Amino acid sequence: MFAGMIDLAFLAALSPVWWMFLLILGGLLLSVDLRMPQNQCTEVITGRNDLVLPCRPLRRDGALRRPVMVSVALAYPAMAWLALSHDHGTHGSTGGSAEFHAGSHSQHGTDLLMLVLPLGTILLITSLAVLACVSLWRCRLLLSVEAGAMSAMLVVMLFTIVEV
Repeated sequence: MFAGMIDLAFLAALSPVWWMFLLILGGLLLSVDLRMPQNQCTEVITGRNDLVLPCRPLRRDGALRRPVMVSVALAYPAMAWLALSHDHGTHGSTGGSAEFHAGSHSQHGTDLLMLVLPLGTILLITSLAVLACVSLWRCRLLLSVEAGAMSAMLVVMLFTIVEV
């Protein structure tokens, strides 16, 4: 994701469409890793082979990893949308991704979409920032860095396409 930001901002070696494809693929690969295991971890009580209980998490903060990683996986499609919006903002003839003409029939329905997507991205940024703070408070430094870095990258990309 960081390489995509650098390329979109300075190098332009790959098209934003290719970066969108790579980011969606990265999010899908991450989400496949987050699937719940089905009866993969079981514990057999000694003396009774017919009674099988699921294993308990090894760490007490194991419940924090999942929300952070799900939010990070959702950040990849959000970044892909921002990469495409960046392409429209830099190469489009309208002069900005947030500007659409109400009378244009080809832009029909995009007003609502251009309101929902930034708001969803802002909600994702907020949740990543909160998860980064909670992870830091629980001394889970790697999770905190992961969530905080994703939040920061989304903020930077969001403010490069939105004209303030």
